[in-house]
Amino acid sequence: MKRIFGSAGLIILCFLLTTATAGAVSTCNSFFGTDVNPGGNTTSITCTFNGDTFSNFAYSIAGQTTGGPFTPVIDLVTMFVNGGDTVVNFNPNLSGNVANQGISDLHFVFEVDGGLLGASLTNNGINSQIGEKVCTTQMDLTGTCNGTLLWSANASDGMTDTCGPGAATTGVGNAFCNFTPQTTVWVWKDISIGTSSSGGQLIINPNAHNSSFNQDFLTPEPMTLSLMGVGLLGLGILGRRLRK
Repeated sequence: MKRIFGSAGLIILCFLLTTATAGAVSTCNSFFGTDVNPGGNTTSITCTFNGDTFSNFAYSIAGQTTGGPFTPVIDLVTMFVNGGDTVVNFNPNLSGNVANQGISDLHFVFEVDGGLLGASLTNNGINSQIGEKVCTTQMDLTGTCNGTLLWSANASDGMTDTCGPGAATTGVGNAFCNFTPQTTVWVWKDISIGTSSSGGQLIINPNAHNSSFNQDFLTPEPMTLSLMGVGLLGLGILGRRLRK
C-alpha cells in the first residue's frame, strides 16, 4: 500500500507537469501570415496555442472612402508566450499610403476558450485607434454584448490597456475591469485610422496606418498546476504515514 500511494502521487505529478509544459503546443502555425477570415464576413480558422483555443473569427468594413469595392484583410501574424500568457499579433492592413486601400475602419470579433484571467491590448499603429470589448457571450460585428461586459478598452497609438489581477492600467476606458476567471470570452474590436473630410469625401490621412496590434490573454501560471501535483503527492505520503 505504501508503494501504491507513492507511485500514484508521482504519476499524477508527472502528468500535471507534462500538461503544464505542453500548453505552448500550437495548431495555429499553418495560419501564421495568412488571412484569418477569407471573404471578410464568414467565420474561418480554429486553432489552439498555449492551452487557449481561438475560433469564430469575423470582420467587416465599418468605414471607407468613396470608390471600391474594397476587401478587408486581417492577418494572423504570430503567437508567442510571454511570462506564461498567450500573445497574439494581428495585422489589420489599414494604411493611408496603400493605393486604393480605401478602408479606414474595421470591426473584428473572435472567440477565445481557455483558463482566462484577464486581457491586454497594445496598439502599435500610427494615428490610429482601437476600441475593444470583452464579453462572456457571443458578440456580433456591432459589438453588442448580451452577457456580462468584462472589459471595455480604448487604446491609441503605442498604448497598452490591461485588465487583470494586479494589472497597472496605462490606457483609458476600462470602466468594466471586473475580469474574474473565465473559460470562454468573446473579443470585439473597432480598429480605425485617422481620416479627414474634403468636399463631403472621406480622405485617409496618408501618414496613418495600423499594421500591428497585440492581444495578450492572462492565463494561470503553469506553476499552479505543478503545485497541485506536489500537493497530491504530499497527500499520498501523508496517507501512507497514517496507515502505519
